[in-house]
Amino acid sequence: MNREMNILLIARNEWKKAWHDLRFRLAVVLLPVVFVCGTAAFVSNWHNQQEEYKAYDESQASHHYKEWGWSLTDVAISTQEFRQPPRLSQLIDPCGESRLPGSFRYSAFGLKDYYASYSTGNPLTGQSDNFSWAFVVKVMFSFITLLLAFNAVSGEKERHTLGLVLTYPVSRWQVLTGKVLCVLGQVGGLLAACIVLAIGVLLAGGIAIDGLFLWLCVGFWLLGMAYLAVFACLGVLASVVCRSSRGSLLLCMGCWLLLVLLLPGSKLWIGRHLYPTKVSYRQMQDSLLADVNRLIAETPAEAFATDDEYPFNPIHRERSTVLLRINDARLKRLEEWDGINRKQYERVEQLVACSPVELFARANACWLDGGYMRFRKNEVALESFCHDLLEWFRKEDAQDPESPHWLNPQEHLSTSRRPVEEAKTPVPVYQEPYVGLLQRLSNALIPVLVLLLTGFVCLTGAWYRFKRYDVR
Repeated sequence: MNREMNILLIARNEWKKAWHDLRFRLAVVLLPVVFVCGTAAFVSNWHNQQEEYKAYDESQASHHYKEWGWSLTDVAISTQEFRQPPRLSQLIDPCGESRLPGSFRYSAFGLKDYYASYSTGNPLTGQSDNFSWAFVVKVMFSFITLLLAFNAVSGEKERHTLGLVLTYPVSRWQVLTGKVLCVLGQVGGLLAACIVLAIGVLLAGGIAIDGLFLWLCVGFWLLGMAYLAVFACLGVLASVVCRSSRGSLLLCMGCWLLLVLLLPGSKLWIGRHLYPTKVSYRQMQDSLLADVNRLIAETPAEAFATDDEYPFNPIHRERSTVLLRINDARLKRLEEWDGINRKQYERVEQLVACSPVELFARANACWLDGGYMRFRKNEVALESFCHDLLEWFRKEDAQDPESPHWLNPQEHLSTSRRPVEEAKTPVPVYQEPYVGLLQRLSNALIPVLVLLLTGFVCLTGAWYRFKRYDVR
């Protein structure tokens, strides 16, 4: 009990001194202003996003099947689109979704494509420069944390107060722990105040906030504390390793530039040079075209004739078979291309995982259900939905005696032409799967544990060095 009390007393004394520190006072003024101004800019942008998505969603609504006079076959073969709805938690962290695929095209015969920019070679790579709370925490809060911690020991030594502190009945481990807790208390309280002010701006801007968003804010604060703990411990370690405050400041700035700016900013370069893709998007398209031409060449010319008035014409069966093979070849090539991109992306993510910024970003993506996690969730779910939609169509088509039941992925020559309103069961409509908070927490557990372990290693290294530290 005395040990904990000593740590708390040291942290309280450090906190009292911090109030007179210009660095902390500047942070108290600057960071809330950045949070409030950035959130205010987000409010107007959010309203525009909501209006645009509402108009898009209404144009894609399933009830238009009847208005457009679609048949059951039209529902199955027509290319439909799902666009990920904007999420309010992108204010917390957009997770790079502005550069990731967010619109998917599909039919009952498979996921055809997703909208992405191929200018960088791999649509899964890229950086997002949008304002977010996470960006402020990654860059500004981490910098402030280092500024508050870099002279925790070396500064005491230069002021000739460290020897006096150690004359009290406290261990050096308790001294270090108290200083780290004080820094975390400062940045943690400041981050909490910034989040509360930003929520007030959202409410003033007419944005409805539900309980889920509040829980996401709480989780973000905890993730931010795990992230900032690494820099607090790193700053204390630098203050012990270096003999002067100037040296520890230079070391902290070097580590900050490497971990926060250089390593995360080099992801695209790393992907291109260390893990280059052997197949480009253009080469994939050329291979697909070669597959299609080969299948067409192997098929008798009469198989491509049509007889729209007579669905049971035998040529429709062979035509359907060829088009199914072409569709399967296309899906296979797209899956290969998708697999190449995923492999490159995941390898790069593993390589840069030593950066606390990347661990923090990954934990946010898991907790907020955004970014690459969201893209993969919808990609997998849509593939399953296409299978379900095809099974629905098979069952509906089987109940039509006027259909020969020859599945054709592109045409309505040999399957049911009944109107949608005559379907025995409703048309399946894709909905983005919801991920519960417990599952999100479970997904974020590993990067959080690595962050905490990194902070503990830095603190242990500082303690080991401090045991032999000359306080004179």
